[in-house]
Amino acid sequence: MSSHPTVPCSTDLCKNCHHLIARHEYTFSVVDDYQEYTMLCLLCGRAEDSVSILPDDPRQMTPLF
Repeated sequence: MSSHPTVPCSTDLCKNCHHLIARHEYTFSVVDDYQEYTMLCLLCGRAEDSVSILPDDPRQMTPLF
């Protein structure tokens, strides 16, 4: 299963002059059994995260031997 990413944005503005300090773009998509998140900002950089939609994340399970 896969879905198209969404790209909401948020901005940080100076309280005094309303100068644009930073603009964050976020994406979210579902790829197979994982929710994929990304954030991009010229000031902060890029971040990614992946979360299993299953009750137990297969990547976190310890091998039996």
